[in-house]
Amino acid sequence: MTAVSAPGKVLLTGGYLVLSRSHTGLVLSLDARIHILIQPSLDTTNTIITSPQFPHAKWTYTHPSSITPSNPFLESTLYYTLSYLSTVAQPIPPVKITILSDNAYFSSPNPARDPFQSYFTPLESTPKTGLGSSAALVTSLTAALLTHHLPPSTFTITSPSGKQLTHNLAQAAHSAAQGKIGSGFDVAAAVYGSGIYRRFSPNILSSLAGVRAGICPAAFPATLKSLAERPWDGAIHPLTLPHGLRIVMCDISTGSSTPGMVKQVLQWRENDPAADELWNNLQRWNDRLVAALRIGDEDLLRCCFGEVRGCVRDMGRRSGVPIEPPGQTTLLDKCSTVEGVLGGVVPGAGGYDAVVLVVRDDQEAVGRLKGVIQEVGGVRILDVREGFEGVRVEKWEIYEGVVQRFGGG
Repeated sequence: MTAVSAPGKVLLTGGYLVLSRSHTGLVLSLDARIHILIQPSLDTTNTIITSPQFPHAKWTYTHPSSITPSNPFLESTLYYTLSYLSTVAQPIPPVKITILSDNAYFSSPNPARDPFQSYFTPLESTPKTGLGSSAALVTSLTAALLTHHLPPSTFTITSPSGKQLTHNLAQAAHSAAQGKIGSGFDVAAAVYGSGIYRRFSPNILSSLAGVRAGICPAAFPATLKSLAERPWDGAIHPLTLPHGLRIVMCDISTGSSTPGMVKQVLQWRENDPAADELWNNLQRWNDRLVAALRIGDEDLLRCCFGEVRGCVRDMGRRSGVPIEPPGQTTLLDKCSTVEGVLGGVVPGAGGYDAVVLVVRDDQEAVGRLKGVIQEVGGVRILDVREGFEGVRVEKWEIYEGVVQRFGGG
């Protein structure tokens, strides 16, 4: 039996910029994690996947053809990882997979104190908080399948080669599920943890998609193996918040559809000759913010957060995309007046996902912030903070009570 988890993320700096290899962003991994449990199955034909926190969340996968009902992230991850495994391990028996999500990934009017809250709405209609659940799911499932089916002499998630293989397979599967080759910062954080991220060249994956869709799909596993086992040109350099600082995330229970926002911003950038100047100015302020974080300079952090937000609002006005919508501006402005709050942003692509604040890590500062949040109304502080660590193997025993609660085992 195998248990693996991977963290969510928040892109503190570098929203939109990380789509280009010319720019970087600071992505923080979180202590909110997606957990994958794998057990042997009595079904000799199909892999059965359940997410017992949600009603009717059950899928049946038959390699390599289909998953029922449709779920592109599960289907792509199973297809890519099992295709790779078919080149290095035989046989690969079907398994029983359980998915568990920490509570911070989903908006709930009545947050539970216990881990792994049950929800009364279907998975697809339960609002998310924007913490990167799909990347954490793909990464944890990829790593769990590799760990379960390969001997430790061949694969361990703690080794550099094991992390590289997990990263490359998860990036490929995640891009296939999305139908586009994104920047990949969310998968990188799920594998490696917090750091300064520079994306990989998109053409690394575009060639693979052509093989899968081409006239010789039998060549896909071997092509995937070659791609997954070699180094890529992206990078994530470890960086965490300094001692004495933490993040606080505030959710307004709405969430955003980021693909449409990204497409509109990129179209504006392509058509506006002045866009590059704004892009480069934002990168400069992002770099200064990171430098201030490294040394814990509170005054410089406040200044940098203000300048970064100004650039982002300017980008939003010029592109017609609500990257920092008025409601989020009001929330950030209000929170930034609290003693001990050094600033914050609408992370990533912006919109109505949970905002992130950098705060002194003491009870007084967090208590003052909670008081202001209560005054604002309609906002909740998520039970999440920086997690530091990427994907990892877990002890099966810690899940036994949860599995029994949901009627599994």
